Amino acid sequence: MKGKAAHNSVYVAIAGEVVNRRSVLLRNFVLNGQESASNPLLHIHAKR
Repeated sequence: MKGKAAHNSVYVAIAGEVVNRRSVLLRNFVLNGQESASNPLLHIHAKR
């Protein structure tokens, strides 16, 4: 039972990491999108 609980907490920690990383990536993507909207060269590059 003890080992199983430890296993679960590891999964929870990994899931938390993934969610955190994903939200950071999403925030960066939104910020980059706003930047490229004001910069046509970046926008063209991102489209390709």
